[in-house]
Amino acid sequence: MSILRRLSLPIVFLPILVGCGYFRQPGLTIEFANHSADTMRNLEIDFPGGSFGVADLPPGGHGSRWIKVTGNGALKADYFDSAGEHRLDAINLARGDSGILEIVFQTGGQLSVIDHRQHR
Repeated sequence: MSILRRLSLPIVFLPILVGCGYFRQPGLTIEFANHSADTMRNLEIDFPGGSFGVADLPPGGHGSRWIKVTGNGALKADYFDSAGEHRLDAINLARGDSGILEIVFQTGGQLSVIDHRQHR
């Protein structure tokens, strides 16, 4: 078998492996939505390994963010609305978690979490 033929097989299959997620890092997509009647201000989501923020999330507003969980601990949310400040522990995370978490913020500083993580 010629050297060119030996090299052509890996070159053909490498894009297929990459496209199938073979080299994809574990991570979570956090989808969040405001189902309350108030605008949420200074929303901060903390998780083991980092945090991110959203300046304003109006009623009915939503968004998403991909995160990499690098340790074990709670996913926490902190925000302000017309009733004041709310600090909430949403769910415990573990290093290497992957999948999707849906966080729905409701009236009165309540939230619900729909867990679509792929457990190993």
